[in-house]
Amino acid sequence: MRATEGRSGIIYKDFRSVFGYKIGAVLPGKKKPTPEVWTLDDVEKKRYAGFGKTIVFTDLHAWHSKKIAKTYNQKYLVEDDFKLLNDVLLVPVGPVNHHKDFNIRAHIFLCVVGMIFYRYLAWKCKHLRLSIVRLVDELGGYVLLLCRRRLVGTL
Repeated sequence: MRATEGRSGIIYKDFRSVFGYKIGAVLPGKKKPTPEVWTLDDVEKKRYAGFGKTIVFTDLHAWHSKKIAKTYNQKYLVEDDFKLLNDVLLVPVGPVNHHKDFNIRAHIFLCVVGMIFYRYLAWKCKHLRLSIVRLVDELGGYVLLLCRRRLVGTL
């Protein structure tokens, strides 16, 4: 095996077409060989021309291009919701210790309702320019207390 084949992890695989490299000789007084790295200018220019461009295939022919692009670019909202769902402190959907299926379904339902509430709250507070993560952090110190009047003689 040649020295360059064993060192192929030097450059991230998506950029191997842009960068050239060569593993040089071990210099006197050094323990490791000296790598040489350079950019392939013509390939770099082609890659640079494609930065920031994404092809979106859709069957929504009635939509205008701007609406399609805006909808595609808002996919981060859904991704953020999934990240919040995976946050154990916010919505513990993981292994739930309930003895009845109904309790599990009720727990998941309440988690989803909670996510809808957070999304609604973020929408109502958008003038404050808070991310939903920051909003959750700010609300973390509050405790919700429900009080109701119980009639005498009822359970």
